[in-house]
Amino acid sequence: MSKRVNIPISSIIKIILFCVCLGSGAVVIVMSRRISDIIINTAVVTAKSVLPSLFPFLVISSFMADSGVCSYLEIFPGKLLEKIAGIKKEVTGAVILGLVSSFPVGAVTVCDIYKRGSISKREAEAGLCQAHCTGPAFPICFIGIYLWNSVSFGVFVYLSQILSMLILSRLFLFKRTAGDGIKELKSERQAYTRSLTGAITKASFSSVTVLGAIVFWKTVSNLLSVFTPQVNAVICVVLELSSGVISGEAVGGSIGAALTGFTVGFGGLAAMLQAAGAASDCGLSIKKALFFKLGEGVLNALLTLTFYNIIK
Repeated sequence: MSKRVNIPISSIIKIILFCVCLGSGAVVIVMSRRISDIIINTAVVTAKSVLPSLFPFLVISSFMADSGVCSYLEIFPGKLLEKIAGIKKEVTGAVILGLVSSFPVGAVTVCDIYKRGSISKREAEAGLCQAHCTGPAFPICFIGIYLWNSVSFGVFVYLSQILSMLILSRLFLFKRTAGDGIKELKSERQAYTRSLTGAITKASFSSVTVLGAIVFWKTVSNLLSVFTPQVNAVICVVLELSSGVISGEAVGGSIGAALTGFTVGFGGLAAMLQAAGAASDCGLSIKKALFFKLGEGVLNALLTLTFYNIIK
């Protein structure tokens, strides 16, 4: 009787990834001209539209975290949000910055607060769930006005994102996690001039990282857009925010509205990997944030679908 050979799952995954890398290399060689055009166009559009609004917020968020200015938000609305949804008051500044700017400002700010020693590792990983969100400009202007020709639709998509985050925070993250090993590495406040200089440097590196992530995932989503509109929409929704909402509008109707809501709630793998990059630098995991954002995407899709059926 022949012996059954058990191949470890890790080895199988490595083999699959190896084959994917070889296949991707072949695709890049064969479709080099098309890929080059996609990369150039995406980089130019991102540099003109995303970075000008994102870079100032990255500077502001890093400065607020390093200098301790975020601490003033712990009084209001920090204590209120902590009672309502279990959002740690020390994370309030990161949540607000995430809600007025865009990915990945909130997550980066949470990591900065954690590195200062103001919150524990468990609290920081919960904060990554709550602060990783998009600001009002994208859903209201791009989704509402440009894509769906409805300001009210864009406003509701944005507000439903906030409501989804608060509901899930109340249900799954409400338990306080104080006393589980808060670090004391950088509890002192830095000088404001030093904080500003450091904030500009970190924001520059973060901007380049964001640009690279958007270019990569937009290129992937473009290359995978060879199926039916519905399948293409699902692929884009999972991969990248702007491609996802554009695909949702292309599908249209109730399904398109639900896909748009899910995209805004989840944020896409591109934004999640941006948060992962910041989290890995300080030893944090985004596993909890990934499942939280998937749940937020589903809840946001249901809320958006309900509103769409009301106003259509």
